Parts: sequence; C-alpha cells; structure tokens
Amino acid sequence: MGLFFLIAATFLLASSASAEGLYFPNRAATSPSVSYHVEAKPPDNQKGKHWGLQDNLVYVCSDTANGEVLWTRRQPMGRFVKDADGGFRLAHAGDKREDIVTRPLEPSPKMLLVSDSGWTVIRTYGDHLVVIAPNGDVVGTVAVVEDAFRDDDMKHVLDLGAGFSWSGNSLWYFLTTAEGEFLVIRPWWGRRVFLSLHAGTLAGCDREVLSIAAAAEERDIVLRTLRAPVDMQYPGDAFMTAAYLAGVLSIPEAVPLLRGAEKSPSFSFGLTFQALHLYYVDPMDLRQFRLRQIAQLSLRRLGEKPASLPCYQVHFRVAGEAIPFSPTPIEPQRHENVAAVKLGMKPRDVLLALGSPDVVWRDDTWNYDMDAAEPFSVAIKFSRGRVTKIERRAAEWKDGLTRDEQVSD
Repeated sequence: MGLFFLIAATFLLASSASAEGLYFPNRAATSPSVSYHVEAKPPDNQKGKHWGLQDNLVYVCSDTANGEVLWTRRQPMGRFVKDADGGFRLAHAGDKREDIVTRPLEPSPKMLLVSDSGWTVIRTYGDHLVVIAPNGDVVGTVAVVEDAFRDDDMKHVLDLGAGFSWSGNSLWYFLTTAEGEFLVIRPWWGRRVFLSLHAGTLAGCDREVLSIAAAAEERDIVLRTLRAPVDMQYPGDAFMTAAYLAGVLSIPEAVPLLRGAEKSPSFSFGLTFQALHLYYVDPMDLRQFRLRQIAQLSLRRLGEKPASLPCYQVHFRVAGEAIPFSPTPIEPQRHENVAAVKLGMKPRDVLLALGSPDVVWRDDTWNYDMDAAEPFSVAIKFSRGRVTKIERRAAEWKDGLTRDEQVSD
C-alpha cells in the first residue's frame, strides 16, 4: 500500500500501546442536531488531553440543552498476567498478586458516534462497534471486519497486526427508516454495512429498501458537508470523504464546490515507502495535496477537466538542503508530452515533461491521468533514480477501484 510511513508507524505504535507510556487522544462526539454529547474521559487522577491504553476510561453522555448527565459507563477492565512471549493472558487463581496487572477488556475508542435520538456507538481499535442505548445499556457488540466483511471486502483490508486499515474515505452516519434506526458504514468501495441500533447486530447488507434510503441520505450528506464553512488549510476527514463521494455518486451540483476544494493548500508529508528509492528526492518532504488530489479525481468523474495544479510538491536534495522543485506549468495539454519521457530519465526530467504525478503509488511508480479527447493513464516506474518502465493504460480513474484505493489509504 502507498501509505505514509510515519502515519502508519504512529498508528501501529498507538494501537499496540499499553503500560509502556504510549498515549491516545481523548475522544468526543456530538449528535447532528447538537442535542447530545458523548466523550471518553480519563479517570480523575489523570488530567490532560491524552490517556494511556491501560487506563480505566469513563464514557459520559450529556444533554447539551441543560448539561444533565444521562448516563456514564466505565471501560471494562480485567486482571492480566504477562506471559513468556511478552503478551498478556487473563489472570488465574494461582497467579501471584505482584504479577497481576489491570488492563482493558475492551480496546480503547477510535471513534465515537451519537445519533439525534441518543444512541451511541463506540468504534474501538480493532474495529469493534459497541452499541449503547439512550439509557446507557449496552445492546450489543459487532466486529466489523470479522462479522460484516465478506471475502470480496477483505482484499481492501490491510492487517497491520495491531489493527486494520480500510476506512479511509468511508462514510459513517445514522439512518432512520420504517424498519428502524441504523448506523450505516459505507467503505470507499461502496458496499454498505447496516447495523441495527435496537438489536445491536448487523441488519444485513445492501437490502433494497435500506439502500434506497441510504443513497438519498448520502447525497444530502455530501452536499451539506461541502457547502458548510471549512478551513481549507485543515479541511478534515469528513470534508475529504464528501469530496471523494461527490464523484463516486455523480453529484453535478458539487462541481463548483470541488473547484474550490482543488485550490486547497492543505498537504501532508512524511517518509513514504515509494520515495525511499527515488534518488535526488528528499523522502522526508514529499508533500501530498490530498484534498486537491481527491477533488481532481471527482471532477474528472463529473466530466470536468481539473485545473493545472500539482498533487505533489517534490523536493530535491542539493548540498544537503531540501529545495522545492517547481517546474513551469505544463500548458495547455500535458498528454502531448508523454512521448518526451524516455527510459533512463531522472525524476527531474519527468517533472519537467509532465509536471507533478497525480498519484505516487507502489514500487516507485508515478501515475498520471491524461485529459485527452480519449482519456488515458500513464505509469512511470523508477529504479535507482532512473525511469525503467513507461506504461500507457486505460484511464484508471474510470474503473472505480484503482484510483479509489490509492486516494483512500
């Protein structure tokens, strides 16, 4: 996967944190109508914005109108003993007291969601969903990956050992129909998961009645999110997901909103797997304009040509200093320059010919989507800092999987 190494490493460390001193951020959520607020609080003897995985969290649901606490729930804890392999097992009657430690039976929360009717869902690390009724009772627990995903879904799930990676550009929302209240999860590949709140179990996937209602709700969520005021420097995951779904769901009203999004200066950067071997590129400062990348993908799917704005800012190392490389904009048609790319070229030469790649992905490959009369894609592979393969392909933004997986990591 074309994951950013630093982000992936942080996730792995946080997901496996225990008593060794690694910490998670606090979690909180407010219902869409702002009627209810739920948060996971550390115990009174731990102050601050972070808590350790080993700590006994307290979940608190409040009525925002008057501040009344509607219910509280403690994170289930258990007694464990460290085994010979460095892991932990449940303590037995014969274990020495000094060897016993208290640890969570339920993983720490990765996300909290609360509906307008007061239902709360805790998404834990490990992707278990704990459903809590408005009165604070736990109704049920569902393991998303193990219980809801089929074999076809699992090819989109990356097992990191300490957890799973699959939920980029996924949409999570509550849906009320004549059949009841549901939490709907729409992963980037589109197959919805319906969780019945009243039953605390899976309600089936893509049932016709639910799917019709879900499709209408998703369209409303996308437009509502894209139209809401947002800081384009820090747009947030919800906005990026909406920008992605605007193209997937073919929402033409989103075009002017996506035009604004593709101008976003928001970027992420870090050590990437693929950039490690692209000599002359500073691997610690390959900036990805992710919102722009997503907006341009959606614009293509809506029949629009994206602006000539780069999806990556590449830096070169000169005398130990990282220098941003800003080639002259390729105007008017970069697809006419594909023939200028030759085997043996350096990354700099490719940038001069074609500009920034649309996606940097796997095995030191730069991918370009060409907006010709007959759209196509080009994959340029590097080895030891030189072009070793140039491959013209059918337009990969059209197939609904290739670019989707790449921008959803």
